[in-house]
Parts: sequence; C-alpha cells; structure tokens
Amino acid sequence: MHSICLKVVDPWFEKLDANARAAAIKKMVGLLEKEGVAYDVASYRDAPPGLRIWGGATVDNDDIAVLLSWFDWAFAEVRG
Repeated sequence: MHSICLKVVDPWFEKLDANARAAAIKKMVGLLEKEGVAYDVASYRDAPPGLRIWGGATVDNDDIAVLLSWFDWAFAEVRG
C-alpha cells in the first residue's frame, strides 16, 4: 500500500487555528468530490489536517499530476 500524505504549508493555512484548518480541508475535499475528481482524500483522523492519495503500482504518475492541479484549484477556492 502506498499512501501519499500531503501537508498544506501555505502561510495563510498555517495561520489558521486547528479547527479552521480542519474545516478548510473538509471544504476542499467537498469541492473535489462535487467535481467528481477525488473521493476520500482527507488525511486520517489522527493525522494533522491535510490530504492523502493512493499512489500504488496501479496509479499512473500523470494522473497524480493532474490530481495535484485539482488540489491547487480547490485550495484557491477555499482560500478565496
């Protein structure tokens, strides 16, 4: 199993308190799901707020690159 865990390091995000960080990630995940791009990509409950994706042998690197651009879009939408 190859789970890729991503931490958001943007200064805007890092200035948020823990609840606001969790809410921002939840909103990002909701946007991605609404667009039909990604499902169940929030970090695990015990992990810091972030994103995770499957990156095993069955996943094409080009697909991950496309997904990362969607993550950028969702973050920009949430940040405003």
